[in-house]
Amino acid sequence: MQFPNPGYGGPTGSQSLFNGQFSWFDHSKFGDQVYKPQPQLKPKKQTKDPIVRGTSILGIKYKDGVMLAGDTLLSYGSLARFRDIQRIRAVGNETLIGGSGEYSDYTEVMRILQEQQVQDEIKEDGTTLPPWAIHSYLTRILYQARNKFDPLWGEYVIGGFRDGKSYLGVADLHGTAYQDTTIATGFGNHLARPLLRDFFSTKNNDPSQVTYEEAKTLLETCLKVLFYRDARALNRIQIATVTAEGIKISEPYELPTDWTSGMINYPGIKNIPMVQNVNTDPNNNNNNLVRI
Repeated sequence: MQFPNPGYGGPTGSQSLFNGQFSWFDHSKFGDQVYKPQPQLKPKKQTKDPIVRGTSILGIKYKDGVMLAGDTLLSYGSLARFRDIQRIRAVGNETLIGGSGEYSDYTEVMRILQEQQVQDEIKEDGTTLPPWAIHSYLTRILYQARNKFDPLWGEYVIGGFRDGKSYLGVADLHGTAYQDTTIATGFGNHLARPLLRDFFSTKNNDPSQVTYEEAKTLLETCLKVLFYRDARALNRIQIATVTAEGIKISEPYELPTDWTSGMINYPGIKNIPMVQNVNTDPNNNNNNLVRI
């Protein structure tokens, strides 16, 4: 069979090569348009390791509601790269979300939750998701990402208050979730959680016996311990509360530190400090600890 142009393809089912592209029908009948295949899809990519990470988030219930605390440091590997980043945010007027782990995944989680909040407001039916529903929804998001082998690398603390009831829970990248009177993520689960439990044991594990001042002092003490012991922690922190009066997130402030415990005694020389001073200026690019 002769075709008007040898570059055109023949009847359906035949192939001919024209400028490196295959044709599957007689293009002369369709305006001489040569079929252009879609560009080859690039292989799918997953996040295999977290890159820019935040450390522990702490949460406790107390008499008036729930209190969350965390520092403002994001580490790029072992580099204390970003020192003034907020890792506790509000979703609506009744829920706080604190995130440790990969910060970009935390921002993605917050985008999804805030988008759901906008959808609730658009309906204008007067209903919003309570803290426990947001916790459940978040676990489904994390479990779905995990099943796609592209997890959202982090642990997320959910604190809320509605109808006179406090709510405190946690969910991680595997979709594992639980509720408790005290919550800690990262190294805080090993270093701060025992301190939290010891304190609450003196209160018969009853949050209604814990005042605001006691709760704040307790979390500040735990964050100070983490600063001493966790190389990825900072003493610049934020405290957030959610109560019947709403949500309050403090401005970042610095905890006072004492490094006299690092004294070394040499023969004939006493009390040589290992650390001379601590510089927590977020704009300082030098090492945080200045050694002598």
